[in-house]
Amino acid sequence: MSTFFVVFSTYVVSWITVTVQGRSENTRNDSECDAVLSKVSLLLGALAYVLLLFIILLLLGQFGLVFWLLYSLKTAYELVHVHAFSQLFETLKNAFLQFLEKLKNAFLQFLAKLKNAVYGHQTQECIFTIPCKTQECSVRTPNIA
Repeated sequence: MSTFFVVFSTYVVSWITVTVQGRSENTRNDSECDAVLSKVSLLLGALAYVLLLFIILLLLGQFGLVFWLLYSLKTAYELVHVHAFSQLFETLKNAFLQFLEKLKNAFLQFLAKLKNAVYGHQTQECIFTIPCKTQECSVRTPNIA
């Protein structure tokens, strides 16, 4: 019940804000801000109604909550420009690709240092010999230039 009162009072405050801004003549003409405030006020009023349904009939409240969630997602999608989402996605993709490129370069440098530490600047010389039946076989280190 306390959740209902919090949501309802928030709805009332947002409704009063929209109403006062609409009647005030000396405020700047920001229709986009007014549209956002009115939609938020509408969503909060609908949420208060859904919470009352939860109190009265739980099943009907759950059903209403599902519709409220779908409507709020649709409203949020309308409020946020789709172009902004695509621009954000493109920026994140480019940043991720740059990160992968730097990670690949760091890994390749690590492998080069590891190879240099393991093999060093050795020439081709026999390290050990393996006896074979017909002849003596030798294992040599690779020549790293």
